[in-house]
Amino acid sequence: MRKNGRAREVLELVGHMLHDAVEHPELYPDRLTIVLLDEEMERKVLTPQRLRLLRTLRQREVDSIKELAAILKRPIESVSRDLKLLEGHGLVRMERNGRCKRPRVIKEFIAIPL
Repeated sequence: MRKNGRAREVLELVGHMLHDAVEHPELYPDRLTIVLLDEEMERKVLTPQRLRLLRTLRQREVDSIKELAAILKRPIESVSRDLKLLEGHGLVRMERNGRCKRPRVIKEFIAIPL
């Protein structure tokens, strides 16, 4: 029953987004990504620390992983690992900045059906 309820929620969310996309095509798809994960993957990928990382990148531009780690008060290695995982799920991208990598949120809106 839980899966059917979740599927209904996802379809409703997608329906609203499609309606918005028809009403405002200039906003889509460049600004939106939908992340569909099963519950186990959701718990593994979208940890509180990774959500904080995404919010931080959304709110301010950083020039390097080192700068982001300092803002988050976390070890560079941990932040780098989280960025690699989030990049693999299409949520962030890494841009070259000389010898450094500059993390960027790919889309302005990330819809995660809960």
